[in-house]
Amino acid sequence: MQWNGLELPEAYYQDDAVYIIHGDCREILPQLPDKSIDLALTDPPYGIGADASAHKAGGRNGWKDYGDTNWDAKPDKVIFDLIFRISNHQIIWGGNYFTDYLYPSMGWLVWDKGQRDFSLADGELAWTSFQNALRIYMIPRGLALQDGKQHPTQKSLEIMNLCILYADRNSR
Repeated sequence: MQWNGLELPEAYYQDDAVYIIHGDCREILPQLPDKSIDLALTDPPYGIGADASAHKAGGRNGWKDYGDTNWDAKPDKVIFDLIFRISNHQIIWGGNYFTDYLYPSMGWLVWDKGQRDFSLADGELAWTSFQNALRIYMIPRGLALQDGKQHPTQKSLEIMNLCILYADRNSR
């Protein structure tokens, strides 16, 4: 698929300004030329055993049992090296689990899930390549379910939209 003169994998969505690729980054990233994308917005597996927890919960308490208990393996550093090679800017959810792969940054994002003392985390952290002040977004965790949850660690559309707007404001 050609877009802006680049040969890219098939688009999940595209218009005149946007070309979104959805898939396994281990397969897609090696196909992309250096600095060919503006923003790599990703939520890699954290390696915290969420796959086993989802399987054990058997579909209760918002967990969907995907049957596969191997989807939460922490990626190797080579994946992060590819992310940095192909993109001008990055937002990486779960950045706190990958500090050994990331360089210091001021521009962390905090997703306050608006619910306390729940069995899951009260919030999540995203590392960004932007050297701006830390930002906190309070968005209820249940919005991902309302969006039609399809992925084990799916973020709500609202939090993803905020990430794109944050990157757009800060990359000019």
